[in-house]
Amino acid sequence: MESNPFTQSSVACQTFGGETVLVVEDDPSVGELIAEMLRLRGYTVLHAADGEEALRLVESRLGEPIHLLLTDMAMPHMGGNMLARRLRAIHPSLKVLFVSGDSEDVIIEAGMPFLPKPFSVSDLVRKVREVLDGQSETDAKAHVSPNLSAESFLEATASVAACSAQGIGFRAPIRSKPRAPARL
Repeated sequence: MESNPFTQSSVACQTFGGETVLVVEDDPSVGELIAEMLRLRGYTVLHAADGEEALRLVESRLGEPIHLLLTDMAMPHMGGNMLARRLRAIHPSLKVLFVSGDSEDVIIEAGMPFLPKPFSVSDLVRKVREVLDGQSETDAKAHVSPNLSAESFLEATASVAACSAQGIGFRAPIRSKPRAPARL
């Protein structure tokens, strides 16, 4: 008898945190997917399309905690490194996780957490938790699949379906029509 991934809700919907994560990603489909996967695990997620929007969002929420900045490195107007520096001036204890699909061209300050794209949902959630918990930095490549496999896609789809079946809502609509491929 085959295992049905849609019935694995105890794992798929497990809550891993309650912190606030600011996701800054200029590709809308990638940003929405990251945000939803974190929301499904109990995080409060703020989402911005670029560094300038992220700064405006943070400035409009002064006094409210933001625990983690999860940012793409290569974005128009302001890259992830500059954004992290500017946000840390406002929130000195802000933790940062950089993501990028252009790992050869990315320069990251020594010791900064990095997760190369593409990554699986479990890799994302595990890395976010590691950074928030302040665990010692491990080689991010050890946790990343070289390509986004069909298994990773099914994992994400099963998580969304299982959580939907339990009545856990979404802030962003699920699209039945696929978008154009993401540009990294």
